[in-house]
Amino acid sequence: MKKMFSLAVLVAMSGASFAIPAVSVGGDNMGVLLRTGNAQLVGSCATSADCEKLAGFWKNLLAQSKIGVDNVTTTGGMLSLQYNAGGRIIKDFIAPAFLFNTADSAERTKSMEKITAALSERNLPVIAAFTMDNPEMAKTYRLYYLTDAKQSDDAVVMLRNLRGGNKIMTLLEKAGVKIIAANDASNVFYIGGRADIKVFAAIDQADAEKQLPGIRQQFAQRNYTLAAYEIGKGSDGFVIAAVGLPAGK
Repeated sequence: MKKMFSLAVLVAMSGASFAIPAVSVGGDNMGVLLRTGNAQLVGSCATSADCEKLAGFWKNLLAQSKIGVDNVTTTGGMLSLQYNAGGRIIKDFIAPAFLFNTADSAERTKSMEKITAALSERNLPVIAAFTMDNPEMAKTYRLYYLTDAKQSDDAVVMLRNLRGGNKIMTLLEKAGVKIIAANDASNVFYIGGRADIKVFAAIDQADAEKQLPGIRQQFAQRNYTLAAYEIGKGSDGFVIAAVGLPAGK
């Protein structure tokens, strides 16, 4: 039966400090990379023995960051670890290929260091880092980090991706959001709550300005604030491009 990870990799990872450069995983060993959920980590195992080893590995890893595991369940080849991080939760980030030359390991390491530093600046410490060298996929890396739990997922401060029109970067920067990386002006990564970009049509400049109180109210109804906006002339009149951020962010 196909194994999800090798004992050799587990031993190597258990002794690692998880400082960059990270431990490499690939092929069958990709199974050690659990998915993040609401105060839990979830993955799959080929056998009960694999689940036990995988659970043991993650317990040891989390313990290095003083994170306790409250419960472990295995059902139908699925593993779930419920953890307690003192009001914090674990999020993860898989780097897109445009961040670095996937054929250059040194560039990948530099990219990991940059993203890790950006997370650290926002008090989002990386607790585990893995380079992913699956021959069937582009080489990349995956970071697991801590952030504060919130009542709303939209308000969770985390590394997020936003795609859309070419005004995204300008609006986010105008709203005081720090851009961590970008493929172009319409595909950016930033740290914060979930940004909401909306576009409104207006007859002219005066009509656009008259609509602003209503736009603020629309955002406020969802516990968002109007963080920034731009008014410009489009092909069929004026356009208001607005960005809302979770209240308090």
